[in-house]
Amino acid sequence: MEVSLLQGFKPGKLIGSGGCGRDFLTEDASGAACVIKIFDEDTISRRLLAKMMDRLKSGDWPGGVMPVLASDFEGRRPYWVTPLVAGVEEGADPLPRNLQTWLGEHPGTYSWKLVRSLARALAQMHERRVAHGNLKPGNVFFADDGEVLLSDWVMGNIPGAKEFVFTDAVLYQPPEQLRNPAGYLEEEGYRWDVFAFGVLAYRILTGCFPRCHETFDFVAPPAGETRREGIQADLGKIARNLESRPEVSWPDESQNPLEAGFREWIDRCLPLDPAKRPFTMMEVAAGFAELERKGTLDAERETLMDQRRRAERRAWRTLFFAGVSTAAAILIGGLWQLANTQLIKERGERVAASQA
Repeated sequence: MEVSLLQGFKPGKLIGSGGCGRDFLTEDASGAACVIKIFDEDTISRRLLAKMMDRLKSGDWPGGVMPVLASDFEGRRPYWVTPLVAGVEEGADPLPRNLQTWLGEHPGTYSWKLVRSLARALAQMHERRVAHGNLKPGNVFFADDGEVLLSDWVMGNIPGAKEFVFTDAVLYQPPEQLRNPAGYLEEEGYRWDVFAFGVLAYRILTGCFPRCHETFDFVAPPAGETRREGIQADLGKIARNLESRPEVSWPDESQNPLEAGFREWIDRCLPLDPAKRPFTMMEVAAGFAELERKGTLDAERETLMDQRRRAERRAWRTLFFAGVSTAAAILIGGLWQLANTQLIKERGERVAASQA
């Protein structure tokens, strides 16, 4: 199917392809740049995508989720249309503005901000009863204001897909999803996302996968590249490799209590036993928000204490100098009185001598 056959959109060129379809650069009727993803029929579930789309569309479109401008899951070839989120240079293909492109910048100055933004975005999906199920750096885009936009949800290793093509999303999935993607229909997908968030957050903050780093780093696409060709995935083996590394540790100590609190929440996301993870990302995002609130209150309290200590020091200095001034005045007064008494005595002696 050619892009030119999609009603309301001008023909465009192919700008990317992945495990679930091909992306074409095009324009809508107003001339705004956008992307049409034409799905490969065997790699998605039309019914599941349509159902989750309806949930996201209920009310205002959730922040943190890539807007879908148009879609059709009933026609001969399913597709959807999203805004173009990319850097565009004349004569060159658009460069996706996503985490995979900018992965080399992490860990860095904005890594914690990104982790918190990612938690909020997933929480907003879970609030609409939609589990992403396909989290990876290439599906984390950035809006003009730098906030996260999650894309390509409910694709890849999910129920209803007749064909699975390896993508690096499996490197972020828990063992139960790798073995039984049908669990998505039983609402297990929320805890899948919690685990995937923990893996991605850990990698953003440390540059490493929390488990099986040597193997996973070898098959993951390098920063700036969308995929690594020639990789065959044995999902059962990946699950067994994860289960052989039950423990997760951090490479260094937390720099402050706030960071320690955030790390503790990420640790809660990473157990291999799904029952030990938070049920949804709403719980994780709320935990982050409480830490930030407490951190803000502590900072405000410390500021007030600093102000009080400064005021007390100023008061002490005022009293000290007042005391010194008073003592000096008393001393000077005493010396003056002594000198005056001595003067009066000398005058009396001179008068007595003159009368003798």
